[in-house]
Amino acid sequence: MLYVDPYDKTASPFGWHSSDGKTFSEETSGNNIIVQENHDGSEIDKNSQKAFGGDELVFDYQLDLDSANVEDYFQASATNVFVLTNKLHDVYYKFGFNEQFGNFQVNNFGKGGAGNDPVKVLIQDRSGSNNANFATPVDGYSPKMRLYPFTSKKPEKDSALVNQIMIHEYSHGVTQRITGGPDKTSCLSSDESNALSEGWSDFFAIAMELNSTNTRNDSFKMFEWLYGDMARSKPICSDTNVNDLTYNSLSYSSKGRLECHMGGEVWVNALNEVLWNFIEKYKISNDVSEGEITSNSEGNVLAIQIVIDALKIQPCNPTFLEARDAIVLAQKQRFNKKDLHCFIWKGFAKRGMGVNAKPPSQEGDQIVYTNDFEIPEECQ
Repeated sequence: MLYVDPYDKTASPFGWHSSDGKTFSEETSGNNIIVQENHDGSEIDKNSQKAFGGDELVFDYQLDLDSANVEDYFQASATNVFVLTNKLHDVYYKFGFNEQFGNFQVNNFGKGGAGNDPVKVLIQDRSGSNNANFATPVDGYSPKMRLYPFTSKKPEKDSALVNQIMIHEYSHGVTQRITGGPDKTSCLSSDESNALSEGWSDFFAIAMELNSTNTRNDSFKMFEWLYGDMARSKPICSDTNVNDLTYNSLSYSSKGRLECHMGGEVWVNALNEVLWNFIEKYKISNDVSEGEITSNSEGNVLAIQIVIDALKIQPCNPTFLEARDAIVLAQKQRFNKKDLHCFIWKGFAKRGMGVNAKPPSQEGDQIVYTNDFEIPEECQ
């Protein structure tokens, strides 16, 4: 399928290939995103090959996943990344990640923010392997996403073809820019907030890819195609027989520290409970970019909006409980609906972050997070 003019006219008023409406790139570059290869593994920020669409901007390339090397289908991969990351720019704009909050654009159209900071995406990046990452400087300086080949099996697999991993990485930039404000880079640097960052990125990847065939007890194995299994210790799943992680699972040796991906698993499973509590009443949107956001929007739309709102009001370097409380407050400020309020509390309480949960304490040689499963009186 070829998409014609898929950009959102509010988020990207000149389209995806122009910053001023006068000059248009014929490659995978524009106001929001620059996608290029790093086949030689250079660590130097340079101008390298991009996919080419010509003056008609037609990006239509063959893809052969049986090719021995990912470089063989560079143009197809670059096109996929350019479309998805621009789509993410436009979707997050709808949910409130705009110029004022430090989104990633060359031209901010006089709407605030610093500008001149499109995301630079290096794909088929031979400076690493079997991973991906996203570096987020302050507003006005371009973030960089690196998508490495996965080389542990033959043929190689290209992370540039896995939308879930790109949503995860791009979302790191969103949460980093919003939390504490776009002029800071250290507001997700504590152990707990770093873990929250991983959990949010998984949550957005799940909530945006849901469709009406999904059910509450589905298991989500993050990046399964790349890893051959999954990149997490357990599938993300509301069924506690499949995933039993709770607040107490954050406990660790006082000689060590909280590992961010393990902590992120706890957080995303709590958010997943809230998400499905919403969906059971408000159903699923197959495309979260469509329609206006109201108190009666689909459950995944409501959940994304409330989490984005919470990022804006939570403190710098939030704890799990502070991030939870920000979500509760964000719902009150935007929708103020009792059912959503209680869906949030019931979701967090199921994973041990009920109303009486407290910060961790040291017990012997352990830092212990103690579960609480209580919900507020108004929700009983």
